[in-house]
Amino acid sequence: MIGRDDLPVVRGRAAARSHPHADHSQKLGSTPASGVAGRASRPAVLAHRLAVTRRTFPRVQCFPRGRAPHFNFGFQVKTSPQPSTICNSQPLPVPKFQIRLHKNDDDKSGKQVRIGSTSKVTVQRTLIENSNNIMKRLFLVALSLVAPLTVMGDTVFSDTFGSGSTINGTPTAPTASTAAYQNWSQGAVPAGYTIASGDLHFAARNTASVFAELQAQFTSTPITLATIGDSVDLTIVFTDTANILNSADNTSAQLTVGLYNSGGVLPLTGSRLDSGSAATGGAAGYLGYIGRMYMNGNSSILTRPAQSGGATSTDQELLFNNAGTGAFNSPTATAVPGNAFTPGVTTSLANGSTYTLNYQITLSAASTLTISNALYSGSSVAGTPLFTDIATASGATLLTTNFDALAFGWRHTGPGEASSVDISSITVNDLIQAVPEPTVFALSAFGGLGLLVMRRWQRRT
Repeated sequence: MIGRDDLPVVRGRAAARSHPHADHSQKLGSTPASGVAGRASRPAVLAHRLAVTRRTFPRVQCFPRGRAPHFNFGFQVKTSPQPSTICNSQPLPVPKFQIRLHKNDDDKSGKQVRIGSTSKVTVQRTLIENSNNIMKRLFLVALSLVAPLTVMGDTVFSDTFGSGSTINGTPTAPTASTAAYQNWSQGAVPAGYTIASGDLHFAARNTASVFAELQAQFTSTPITLATIGDSVDLTIVFTDTANILNSADNTSAQLTVGLYNSGGVLPLTGSRLDSGSAATGGAAGYLGYIGRMYMNGNSSILTRPAQSGGATSTDQELLFNNAGTGAFNSPTATAVPGNAFTPGVTTSLANGSTYTLNYQITLSAASTLTISNALYSGSSVAGTPLFTDIATASGATLLTTNFDALAFGWRHTGPGEASSVDISSITVNDLIQAVPEPTVFALSAFGGLGLLVMRRWQRRT
C-alpha cells in the first residue's frame, strides 16, 4: 500500500508516486481491478471522485512508468490515499472550473479529501480570468491604434475634368477634383484648347519644331516626404491625338512630365513662352524634377531650379531645359545621377492610341529621392511597359521634398505638322508613413507588459 507520505500536500500541485509496477493503460474514471494474480496494482491518486461542474481540470499530465503524475491546480488540495486509476490520455486544457465532493463515495475515516475554501478557489480563478481579459483587450486596443498608422495611402487629387476645372482661365486654388490648368506654348499664343468631362485637349502650332505644356497646382497643402518610404505618384492617362513621338520625329522629340514645389504660388495664365514680360511670379520660382523620354534619344531625369534671369516669359517654362527659345535656362537643369540618360522610346506612339504615364518620387533614404518615370500602353499601369527610367537625387541635386504642382507636355521635331493630346484623367496619390503619437507607443508597451505579467502569474499559480 501507499502511505500518506507518498502524497505530500503542496500549493498548486499534488504529486503521487507511481507504483513501480503500475499499469498506465487505464482511463481516468475506471475501476481498478484488485486482488487479481499477475496484474500490477495501481497507485492511489485521489480519495474521492472529483466532479467538474462547468468544465474539466485545466491540465492532467500523465508520465511513464516510474514517474509521478502531476495535477496542476490554482488552489490547495489535502488528501489521503485511496485506490483509483491513472490515465495515459493527452492533457485536458480548460482553464475555468469548480469542484464538488460526492458524499456517496467511500467516506471512511482517514480516507477523505478536504478542500479548503471552495469559494476562494472560484474567486481566485475568476479574478485571474478577468485580469487576463483586461490585459488582452488593452493590448489589442494598442495594436489597433498602431497598425493603421504604419502606412497611409491617399488620393490627393483626381480630375476627370467634369467638376469645374478650367484651362487658361483666372488662376484659382485647386480642390481634390478641380484645378486651374494653364497652357503655355512656344512660338505662338496657345489656341484650340478645350476642356470637358473626360477630355482636356491642347495642341501645339503646326511647325517642324515646337513645344507645348500644361501647368497646374494640384493641392493647397503640399505633400511632404519626411519619412523614409514616403512617396508621391502622378498618373496621366492620355490619347496621342496627333504626332506625339512618332516615327518621323528626330531624336530631339520628347514627352516630358514634372512635379514641383510651388511655394504656394499659382501658375500665371497661360500664354506664349518666348515673348511677353512675365519674368517673375507664377512658376518662375518653382523647384522640382522633370522626367523626359526621347524618341530614340538619350532620356533623362533633371532638376528644375528656380528661375531668375529671364527678361521674357521664359522663366515660366517648367519642362524643356535649354531646348530652344522659350525654354528655361537661368539657371539650366542638372542631370540627376543614377540611371540617367537611358535609351528612349524605341517604338513610336500611334495616333489615336491611349497611353498611361506614371511619374513617382520616393524618399528612399535620408536626404535621398528615388525618381522613376514610366510609360505604358493602354489606360492603366497594367498595360505593356514601353519605357522606364530611374535616378537618385541627393546632395546638390536634392532641391525639395515638398510637392504641390505638376506639368506635362511634349516637343515635336520633324515634319511641319500639328501635334496634340487629349487627357482623360490626372491623378496624384501619396503614400505616407504616419508617425504614431507617443501615447500610442506607451499604451502598446503597457498592454504587452500586462500580457507578460499575466503569463508569469498563471505559471506561478
